[in-house]
Amino acid sequence: MDYISLRKEVIDAGLLERQYGYYAFKAVSTLVVLSGFLALLFYFSNIWLQLLVVVALAFTFVQVGLLGHDAAHLAIFKSVKWNELAGLLFFGFLTGIGYNHWVWRHNAHHANPNQEEEDPDVSYFAQTEEELAKKRGIARLFYERQHWFFLLIMASSVTAFQVYGIAYNLRMKKSFVKLADSAMMALHFAVFWVAPFFFFAWWKALLLIFSLRLLMGLYFGTVSATNHKGMMVVKKGQELGFAEKQILTTRNVRRGVVVDFVYGCLNYQLEHHLFPTMPRSNLNKCKPLVKKFCSENNLFYEETGVVESYRQILGALRTVALSASKGEEANAQPVAFST
Repeated sequence: MDYISLRKEVIDAGLLERQYGYYAFKAVSTLVVLSGFLALLFYFSNIWLQLLVVVALAFTFVQVGLLGHDAAHLAIFKSVKWNELAGLLFFGFLTGIGYNHWVWRHNAHHANPNQEEEDPDVSYFAQTEEELAKKRGIARLFYERQHWFFLLIMASSVTAFQVYGIAYNLRMKKSFVKLADSAMMALHFAVFWVAPFFFFAWWKALLLIFSLRLLMGLYFGTVSATNHKGMMVVKKGQELGFAEKQILTTRNVRRGVVVDFVYGCLNYQLEHHLFPTMPRSNLNKCKPLVKKFCSENNLFYEETGVVESYRQILGALRTVALSASKGEEANAQPVAFST
């Protein structure tokens, strides 16, 4: 597959060039909106109005995290150091997810998407009967009902990433990025976990903090799940070329002004996986080139609507769970439902 020629087309079209104006507007507007919602949280005293603000805050914090995602891919600046500083701000301080762990985990995911024992994101669910067969005890009972707990698992994702981020930094050797990320995360917990207890009653502080984390996880998790869950799982030892591996394990969610905004343009996941350093504002422009490449190489370009993407995901998880629980033989590869 002539991925080199595709990449040359993309470069010649200027689609890998930095988009400083776009990211400046996106970062400033997102941070201004975030500041406004934080101010409203303190302005209101009624708990129901505050919880309504928390919903808006959760959405905005994830939008900040999506900027951190782009920085971690070196998609914002040409300079690695400037991207790292942006990542430390967006991930380490503002979301508390932790920049270093995210970079390690997400790079491993991009290198081997949906590959058993290689992609860390595969472990969230049992996507094949073989995976489910490895589970024992309570874990097996849980995974046999994984389609029931989809939203709960997604809601816990941000909190899980925060814990992973702390543990990862503790294991790292002493370095600037370790100290910087640890300091940013410590500042995050001081500002967003401890400080609320000085301004609100303890029960209200707890309610606001955990509501925010669960809503952030729900938004972040459900958006990211559409990219690979329910798609082909690459078995251990299975050899695929770079482009083939990225395309067959990934789905796009059909574009739209609202969809592009909510997903941070990561609904163009196929284009993103083939060109991870591409600024998000260029992903849609790259789409015709990728579709043409897929057509020429007989690769299925999976693209579906938002609702259909979740039907595919839950359908695939349910198929694996039910076939295993009933003792039936199931295909080791979950089949993505085509539109």
